[in-house]
Amino acid sequence: MTFVNPIINSLHKDNSVELVRYALHDPAKFKLVDPALAQHAPDPAAANLLIAAFEAGTAPAWLVAYLLGRIGADCGYATVRAIVLAALGQLAESYAAVAMVRIRGAQAFADLAELLNTAPQRASREAAANGLAEFGSAEAAEYILAAGRAQTIRLNIAGGLLGRLPCNQAQIAELLTSDQAAHVRLALIVVKAMALNHVSDSRPEQALIAALEQTLANPAIAMAPQTRRNLTRWIIRA
Repeated sequence: MTFVNPIINSLHKDNSVELVRYALHDPAKFKLVDPALAQHAPDPAAANLLIAAFEAGTAPAWLVAYLLGRIGADCGYATVRAIVLAALGQLAESYAAVAMVRIRGAQAFADLAELLNTAPQRASREAAANGLAEFGSAEAAEYILAAGRAQTIRLNIAGGLLGRLPCNQAQIAELLTSDQAAHVRLALIVVKAMALNHVSDSRPEQALIAALEQTLANPAIAMAPQTRRNLTRWIIRA
């Protein structure tokens, strides 16, 4: 592989440890090592270098989380899980939740579902939801929808994620006609995201169309005029 950056070219680009050292030296340039790390086999030595830097406080959590996910060595799993729970900000917990998936794949699902339900900080729960969304599955959508309905994560986070997942449209239709304002708001965020994403799995089913038509016709439901027009066009095209 050829790199356009001469500094990266000067590194042993097949050596994950050297690439990690470069990123640790200048975290702002982490994306320069990303393509090479993504092609390498999991390297415990490179992962342990990051873990040591994190534990010593010499590397930002977001960088450690991101690169551990790229490296994919299982020895980094406990650290990225701890970063999710620590909720240190700067996207660290979100990078860490995605890293959990990159490191363990399907084996991380149950762990992320547990964090979504039990993590004490909302930022951790929202990161777990983001990690679950990486699976792109209806099962992941069920967990995220339940968290959104319970408002243990913010409605805009839940709705935005659900809008790109194969969620249960009958349940979204039910929320649209709910007498609870938060449920209606959640459902509207979901359908707005569905309409924006334009993916085949997000085509509205008849029950959702009927519920959305009822909602759009209700003047008591606050909605930006452009949003109302976009949703109207979406169901007409369906």
